[in-house]
Amino acid sequence: MVVGQATGHPSFMEKLASYTTSVESRVQLDGRVVTSRAPGTTMEFGVALVEQLLGKEKADEVAGPLVRSKKFILENFAFFLGAMKCGLYGCFN
Repeated sequence: MVVGQATGHPSFMEKLASYTTSVESRVQLDGRVVTSRAPGTTMEFGVALVEQLLGKEKADEVAGPLVRSKKFILENFAFFLGAMKCGLYGCFN
């Protein structure tokens, strides 16, 4: 087993455990290695990479616009709901 901690897609966790200590965090930093859980964590993963490469101040600057306020979500809920019905194969009612 390799020393360290990593995370990955839930379907990969068992295999990952044979190489490292697997943890169920959304994003895991272990030294210079950054791992992410799944597609839903891509923004957090990206910010973690920016922090590793350019520092915390730049990561905070990048993260700011990525965080949407509750007010923004409520004001645009109808749009998001409609977008959720549309996918690779078109829109469904």
